[in-house]
Amino acid sequence: MDESTVRQMAAEWSQLLCKRGIPHVVFGSVAMLLHGCEPCRARFKDIDFLLPEDRAQEMRGILAEHGFSIGKNGNYERDGVTIGIATQRTHRGLPCPTDNSAGTKIAGVCVLTLDGLIDAKRLAVESQMKRIVRKGYRRRRGKSVVKQLRDLCALCCYRDKHNADP
Repeated sequence: MDESTVRQMAAEWSQLLCKRGIPHVVFGSVAMLLHGCEPCRARFKDIDFLLPEDRAQEMRGILAEHGFSIGKNGNYERDGVTIGIATQRTHRGLPCPTDNSAGTKIAGVCVLTLDGLIDAKRLAVESQMKRIVRKGYRRRRGKSVVKQLRDLCALCCYRDKHNADP
């Protein structure tokens, strides 16, 4: 998906979830983009939504209503758009979207705060490193860690730069 499609789809889905009363935040590379920090990936593969565990099934139903079907990796796909659903159970350590301090609204999209994104990337790096230790190094796993580390560094630099500006 290109950048403008990602922005449009994230806004449409965030607004739909707000109308349905489903607490959520967008996280991952799309949230980085919306914060103004360039993720290391040139292409966007999916829009990741973090939801409370008790509302995830409702989100799956809404996606099905809109013609999405489960693709590989358990994400929902339709016409080249992929939406991922995460909960605190599947992504331990991420803040609960029902907590108002977990997210902020940018361009009509509820996104994880910058500090929340940094924590999410740190947790992703830790998870990838544990997988490498447990299962052994594979080139694909190594590349994934490098991408996560690049994103983590970019987020930290972006935050530090903006905190330093008067």
